[in-house]
Amino acid sequence: MVLELGGKAAFIVLKDADIEKAAEAAVISRYANCGQVCICNELVLVEEEVADELLPK
Repeated sequence: MVLELGGKAAFIVLKDADIEKAAEAAVISRYANCGQVCICNELVLVEEEVADELLPK
């Protein structure tokens, strides 16, 4: 799903997500076409239960 949120395209990770796939998709989305795509994510929203899994250690 793609949501237009006023120029702050959010990448949302819910607690039932595959965290490894979510991390990969977030990076690909952010850097697609060197970040010059109107839907590249600028904001990452993560449910608290999985935030530690998604963040680098």
